[in-house]
Amino acid sequence: PEFTDDTMPPLERSLMAANVSSNWQLIQRLDPLVRSQTHDFGLFAEAVRKAVRRYLPELQAHTTEIIEYMALYYGLEVSAN
Repeated sequence: PEFTDDTMPPLERSLMAANVSSNWQLIQRLDPLVRSQTHDFGLFAEAVRKAVRRYLPELQAHTTEIIEYMALYYGLEVSAN
């Protein structure tokens, strides 16, 4: 049975609410929607924002964190926009 952990960070709680069981699963869901934009951080960040807004709206409050996490996965330098 699932239980609520009040000490769990907000992003992890939101992932559970969106039925995403791990960071890897999050990457797998977003990858087809954003991988073509990895040549430019600005375009990549916008692609992640659009994908989250459209397919995982429960995670919109964490978009900045998701962009940073995904950029690390793709080896992109995170720029301050």
